[in-house]
Order: sequence, then structure tokens, then C-alpha cells
Amino acid sequence: MGQKSYMKTSVSTNGGFNFLYNDSIMELGEDKSFIWNEDTYEYWGYVRPRNIEPSCCNGNDPPTCISFGNGVRKIALMKNSMHFASSGDWSNRKTIVEIDTMEYINSSSPDFRTQIYYMQVFRNGDDWWGLTGMYRVGNNGGENNPYPFSDPLEYTLDVELMWSDNGEDWHRTNNRQPFLALHDSIKQIYAVGTVVQDSVYFYSIESTLHHSHYYTQYYCGPTNTSITQGKFFGIHLYKMSIDKLNEWRPPSVVNINCAVEGFLNSGTGKHNLRDTLSAQLRNSTSPYGIASEVKSVIDSVTFLGNFNFPHVSPGNYYVAIFGRNSLETWSANAISISNGIVANYNFTSGYSAAYGGNLVNIGSKHCIFSGDLNNDNLIDFSDDVIVDNDIFFSVTGYVNSDVNGDFTVDLSDAAIVENNSSNLVMTISP
Repeated sequence: MGQKSYMKTSVSTNGGFNFLYNDSIMELGEDKSFIWNEDTYEYWGYVRPRNIEPSCCNGNDPPTCISFGNGVRKIALMKNSMHFASSGDWSNRKTIVEIDTMEYINSSSPDFRTQIYYMQVFRNGDDWWGLTGMYRVGNNGGENNPYPFSDPLEYTLDVELMWSDNGEDWHRTNNRQPFLALHDSIKQIYAVGTVVQDSVYFYSIESTLHHSHYYTQYYCGPTNTSITQGKFFGIHLYKMSIDKLNEWRPPSVVNINCAVEGFLNSGTGKHNLRDTLSAQLRNSTSPYGIASEVKSVIDSVTFLGNFNFPHVSPGNYYVAIFGRNSLETWSANAISISNGIVANYNFTSGYSAAYGGNLVNIGSKHCIFSGDLNNDNLIDFSDDVIVDNDIFFSVTGYVNSDVNGDFTVDLSDAAIVENNSSNLVMTISP
């Protein structure tokens, strides 16, 4: 059908052995995949719409301009809750995935001269996965071609993985790196995936030819005059465990503001040093197990740390934060966490930010308590002993007993620990 693609119907009258070829039902695009959404009882179609090529041939072959409006390929979603083959039941195409045009022309971007060619979708429970063909202008994104269909004709296709928790809002994974990468003499890869028990099978179609070498004619040449040169396809099977696949989910990012009692200098209003804190996402129901734990440096001026929790199932979680010599402190409530979406939590805002109000006020900031030197969730005599021993031996440097962050263990550190120990300060959690 020239450069267009249509959905057609075929009808069998003998149990599926022979089909009669019927007329076109609807125009789709060049590449498409379909999946039954059991959550909504709908067919969902992921299509590459028509009119995605540069609209600037103007009789020139190759084209003489770059058309970003339609020139950057994209994926659109169509829905059908009635009869799969009936064109009247399909929703209008809604663009859900596309390359940002500024990234497309940025030579330092992973998306430099990269376009989205197709997306094959499969599900595992609440996780939606998209095997997305990344069409790279030039030889794997090289600088020779300013836009598609220009000399030298070299276009490659590899496969990236995308993730969604609803099939409509998609997130790129692992810094936009290939999931099925070009290798050896392979110049393009297409892939589909299916879940079998606790594994995923990926069937890939791999070719030794550049995408541009299918035909002898340019894209803008007369239709029906191109001569197929041969495709040299091979089909391969890859297998991956579900657990390994989940590692490709985008991280859940939580920006946490947290001040530490001992480090906070009441005169400057800053921490005496930039230190690393650990943060946990804890399940919101008993026994409140750890779903994920990561570390991040807390800025000494803004008190902000960016915590990237890998492949956490979307849901509600308590946030718990602590340092090498500061007390584990829980958020007052569970907060909503989603993959690829940034959440924020501010422990410095007031007593109500921590579970049980478990904070100490220093100047204008509320801080987590310092002095839990052995990280047993309790500031007590055992912590007093550690700091007193280090004072006796004149210990210096980056050590847990240096509670105020001046790299010297002295009476000022002991005062903080002993005060919290005498007040029986401990972690408060649900």
C-alpha cells in the first residue's frame, strides 16, 4: 500500500484453514502491536502513525529539510472496547511516546538523531513492558546524516526497554541504553516478548543489513519502483528471569530534606560537612519490612539528598532516614511512591514531619537526633562509652564518635551524646 499500512480482515468458513482476503478496515501506520487489557476489557493498539516521515521532499530526493513535527517518529495508543476489527470502535490515536526534538539535535544526548520506530508490549501482573525499536539516523547515531533518507544511507535499529504501571504513561529505563544491543555484524534488531511462569522469552529478528539498504531507491522516489535487495534476517531467542527484568524498572526518586542535630551549626545555619545518610522505604503495613534502602549525600546548605530507590513496586511507604551516628527517624505517614516519578519529603519542616514527633529543634530547623553511634536505634550508655573512649585516645578524623563533624572527638561531641542518652532518645516507629 505504498507508504501506508492498513488493518484488514480475513474470514474463514472452514475452521481456520483457509481465509478469504477482505477490504481494508482502517489506516494505522507502518508498525503496530496489540494487547488485550484485562483491567479495562479493551483491546489496546500501539501504532506508529502515518505521516511520520519528513514532509519536505518537494520533489527533491533526498529531502532538503528537517521536519520535527512529523519527522520524529512516535508511538500512539488506540483503544477498542467492542469489536477488534471494526474501525468505528477504535479511539483516536493519542501520542504516548516520542523523542524530545531538542534531544534529537543535541549531539551529547543519548537520543541524538534517534527516533522511535515501533513498540511491542507485554505484561507481567501490574507491570507493562515495551520493547521499543530505536531508529538511529546515521550509523548508530553517527554525525553523517542530519535527518532520515539522506546520504550516506545508514540507519540502525536496536531495542530499548520501557516500563509503565498502566500501559499509557511510559518511562524509559536504564539511562536510555539498549536492552537488546547491536552486536557483531548485526545492524538492526526487532523483538517481541512473552512471560512464561517466572521467565521472559524474547524473540528477536536480527539483520546484517542497515535499515536503509532494503531498497535501491530513495524514500522520496516514485512509489512501486524500489527493488528489494534482500533482508538477511535471522530469528534468535533470549531468556531472562522476572527478577532480572525488574532491575530495568526506572528508580523511584525521593528528594529528602534532612538536617542532623550534631552537624547543624546554629551560627551559620549550615551543616559543618556534607555527609552521607541512608534512607529506607518501609512497607506501610506490619511488620513494616524494608522494601529498598539506598544512600545519598545531604547538601550542607540545602539539607537536600536525592535518593534513587531501584525497581520498587508502586505503593505507599514510610520513609526512614539515618546516618552513621544519627538516629533512625521515620516519616509521620506513608507516602506514595511510583517508578520514574519524583516524590519529596521534608524532615526539617517541623515536629509533625517525623513519626511520634521524633525530632529536635535547632534554630529554624528540625533535626534528626545525633548520638546513635552503634546504630542500634537507641542512644544510651553504650554510645557514651564509645565517645568517651575516643576522647581518651584523642581520636581524630572521619569517625562515628565525631558527632558534630569537625573531625575531632572531644567534649562537645560527648555533650550531645550524653544529653540524648540521659533523655532515653530512641527510634519511634509504627
